[in-house]
Amino acid sequence: MVIEFGHNDGGSPNSASDNGRSDCPGTGDEVCISGKTGETVYTFNKYITDAAKAYVAKGAKVIVSSQTPNNQWEGGVYSDAAPRFVGYAKTVGEGVGEGVWYVDHFAAVSKAFKKLGDAATNELYPKDHTHTSPEGARLAANAFAQAVKQGEGDNPLKGLVRGDIELVY
Repeated sequence: MVIEFGHNDGGSPNSASDNGRSDCPGTGDEVCISGKTGETVYTFNKYITDAAKAYVAKGAKVIVSSQTPNNQWEGGVYSDAAPRFVGYAKTVGEGVGEGVWYVDHFAAVSKAFKKLGDAATNELYPKDHTHTSPEGARLAANAFAQAVKQGEGDNPLKGLVRGDIELVY
């Protein structure tokens, strides 16, 4: 099981304009109340940790993967600054325990974008700075496969990435 979230989880659940996908700020058991629905909202880490533990309890092996980056060349200057969800995913992936692994998908795609450069990376984002073209999606998938195959340590997918993969970074 691969769990990867991030782009749409930001915002503030405390306001009356809660978008219904926001998480509570923090990294542990902090709780917020949606200003729109009155529902209890937990942190990104709690949601991911609970999901990973539930899957492991059912016999699954879980990889927590950090989100892919937005266009890191937007504006013509490369930036590899990671959003908070990348750190959250790493904390959960490395902290839950047996049966859970972490893959830094953000770093893998970042290396590929840096290698591609400004113009080629910008071509992968035809509509906005978040959503890639099909070619951008293939690059992100190849970066994930490369990170799994060449990553440090073992994870349950490492031995399943067979043959030659397209190296993108």
